[in-house]
Amino acid sequence: MVSHQTLRPLVQRLVSVVRRLGPVGLLGALWVAIPSVTGLTMLAMLGDIADFWRSAPGLMSFWGYPVLLALGIGIGLFPVASCNWLFGWVYGWGIGLVMALGTYLIGALIGFSIAKRTSQARVEALIEEHEPARKIRHALLQRSLPRTLFLVTLWRSAGFPFPFSNLLLTCCGVRLPVYLLATFLGLLPRVAVATFVAATAAGTGARDLRDLVKRSEHPVMMTLAALLALGVLLLITHMSRAALRRATNASPTPAGHLHKEVVSDGMTADRTAPPKGD
Repeated sequence: MVSHQTLRPLVQRLVSVVRRLGPVGLLGALWVAIPSVTGLTMLAMLGDIADFWRSAPGLMSFWGYPVLLALGIGIGLFPVASCNWLFGWVYGWGIGLVMALGTYLIGALIGFSIAKRTSQARVEALIEEHEPARKIRHALLQRSLPRTLFLVTLWRSAGFPFPFSNLLLTCCGVRLPVYLLATFLGLLPRVAVATFVAATAAGTGARDLRDLVKRSEHPVMMTLAALLALGVLLLITHMSRAALRRATNASPTPAGHLHKEVVSDGMTADRTAPPKGD
């Protein structure tokens, strides 16, 4: 059992972070907690959700529910990983892949709009709490279009939380066309693998994951297949994060050096000094 002495420093640190970051810090904490709960709930109720989704009229099934799901993803209520399973289970692999990517692009666009209206000073402080985010922000200051597309694609492929990524990339000044294209390219491998696995599982006639396990005549083979799919996703994550680390560590601070400057409400943030002679 966790002791009071163990919990107290953690609670104090959480309170300190939320006070320092304000509403953005609280929002960041909710973006971690809420999708974890809703994602597990979606997987546990996969059969019920899929039956409800399939029973809807065609227009609602192909447009209404995906748009509602995109809204939930955009504001940080649903995780992409569980939604991959839902799309593959309901639509099959081909259509499910297209529907999932379209939904995530709409969600990314909603997240982009929300981030544009967020306090820049608070976001700077939130980024400073997250080392990979801090590094990619410094790398993106170079403003090279091909490099920005490359880095943002790696970031999306690395599996970082979707709403936090929307906030980070938007506040780093990534332009909307690059933001959407990199989101598509970065998510494509992960979504393709996950929807394929879900569609294959649904193709057995199972109603949900529990029924899939009960129906299996070869539990060892099913376990190996599940581990293989998980291994592929972990490999994509590892390769993307390793490439991202190399790319950001090799990025010199562009056109000057970083220094601390005071921003609104008394906080400090890293800024890039303008190059001399300009």
